[in-house]
Amino acid sequence: MLILSAVTACGARTPQGTDSLDLSKPGSFEFGGTDVKVEFDSGFDETIVGADGSTVERKALYSDGLLTFTAYDTNRDGKDDLWFQYDDELHLKVEMRDTNGDGKPDRLIYYDKDEKVIREETR
Repeated sequence: MLILSAVTACGARTPQGTDSLDLSKPGSFEFGGTDVKVEFDSGFDETIVGADGSTVERKALYSDGLLTFTAYDTNRDGKDDLWFQYDDELHLKVEMRDTNGDGKPDRLIYYDKDEKVIREETR
């Protein structure tokens, strides 16, 4: 069971990655070396608290009222390390993971409209 708490705007605009995004105003970013580009008109930061008290930081980005992208700091080191991009129908489009701790995605998994894996890349 997850409990949501501490919803706040945060950060400053950055052209690459999600760690310092200013979610209080529209913006865009891309991940260098990938074909993932995200534009958003609103967003928020939240802390997800598990039943055992563990926490995960999450950013949610929206465009025209639809969820388009989420970013997570799963190991609580202050850097996002798991990202999901969604299409206009809220289907998972791309999953990205930072497996070596450098704050950049090094594993990308692309999905079709049925959310079946169509391609995987390791960098």
